[in-house]
Amino acid sequence: LLLLGLLFATVFSSDEVWPVVLMTIFMLSVASFEAYQRPKHTYPGFIRTVIIAMTASCFPMALIMTNFVLSLGSMWWHPRYYLPMLGMLTNNGMSAISLASDRLLTQLVDKRTAIEAEMRTSSNPKQVILPIHREAVRVGMMPTLNTLAVVGLVAIPGMMAGQLLGGADPLTAAKYQIVVTIMIASTSSLSSFIVTWLMLKDL
Repeated sequence: LLLLGLLFATVFSSDEVWPVVLMTIFMLSVASFEAYQRPKHTYPGFIRTVIIAMTASCFPMALIMTNFVLSLGSMWWHPRYYLPMLGMLTNNGMSAISLASDRLLTQLVDKRTAIEAEMRTSSNPKQVILPIHREAVRVGMMPTLNTLAVVGLVAIPGMMAGQLLGGADPLTAAKYQIVVTIMIASTSSLSSFIVTWLMLKDL
């Protein structure tokens, strides 16, 4: 964390976009590699699928946050706002992708014989896979769903807690946290769906 703080201090002091681009590539790459390592089973090309899912779910959400919520306009890449937001989203995307992909691959391996038998006799093979796909997406979203169930009741989210400790108005902090929570939930569901959908295309 100290190294991250020093790195952010350097990036924040720059008025150029290229350090932010490098940080974006680095963060998405590390998160993708970590998500790739978690599942018990894998297959050739899986790392490519994870990178695509991570980028397609986290990067657009960070842009939506800086462009439309914070209204930074042409300075959407402002490191003080963009990088912390991307970090929160990639953390949740990484968790969702690793859980969803692990459940999907485990189900396909464990139930391979039954699935193949059903697909041979079924007029619509997609219907055979659909319950497994839904279950994998649900598992990928589970940590976020658990957090949403108690947010504001049992736990004070990190961003809101940081703003309150920094002296921000409680109502303003709550509004920002609501938006961030929605973005995190959207990223979690999107990353779970994209990675499992791409995996089924691969397989």
